[in-house]
Amino acid sequence: MKKLFTTLIVLLSLAPLANADTITHCGLSYWITNIKSDGSTVTLNNGSVWEIDESDRMDVSLWVTKSEVTVCNGLIRNPREGESVDAKKIK
Repeated sequence: MKKLFTTLIVLLSLAPLANADTITHCGLSYWITNIKSDGSTVTLNNGSVWEIDESDRMDVSLWVTKSEVTVCNGLIRNPREGESVDAKKIK
């Protein structure tokens, strides 16, 4: 019981360190409404804009709009393409 309590305290103390711009409701699906031609940003149907990590931009530039994606902890997952890319919410 003491170990469980200690683990809970540690987890709760780390919560403020999480970046609210990268954490979203991981179970929700969105669709892509816009992709900048160089793959640097993706806009989703909820109006959020995501900056794509430089190492993933070539792949993202080949994605198509209206693809369904999920966003979770700084990753955009595109099941249609079978890819996940690192992203940061900028709007």
